[in-house]
Amino acid sequence: MAKWLPAEVLAFYAAAVTMMQPPLTPEGQPTEPPVVSWWAWSIALAATPVFVYIGALYRHNFDRFWLRVGLSLPAFVLWSATVPYSAWYDVSFFESGSAIFWLALGLAAAAFTAIASHLAPPAEE
Repeated sequence: MAKWLPAEVLAFYAAAVTMMQPPLTPEGQPTEPPVVSWWAWSIALAATPVFVYIGALYRHNFDRFWLRVGLSLPAFVLWSATVPYSAWYDVSFFESGSAIFWLALGLAAAAFTAIASHLAPPAEE
């Protein structure tokens, strides 16, 4: 799934979520409730097509460009759900996530990868 996402977006979002978390006590417990930010999520989602464009410029490869942009957005949405304390943890059904929910998310990611690989193979470095 990450093959359809610019590394800059993955790094930004993972770092932003990590940096926003409260410090831990010596026992390893958070000093306050975890922070969930839709701002960081929104910035990363908006930056995704920008970095796909920059990657296309760098590679001089605009083959299926709009399809790649279109695939990068749901790829980010699915990938961000796997980041601990991502913005998705603010959604009640996600926070209580049962095994069925996680199974459905995994199946959605697998289906996305299969479909996206067929429509537009990931860009090569």
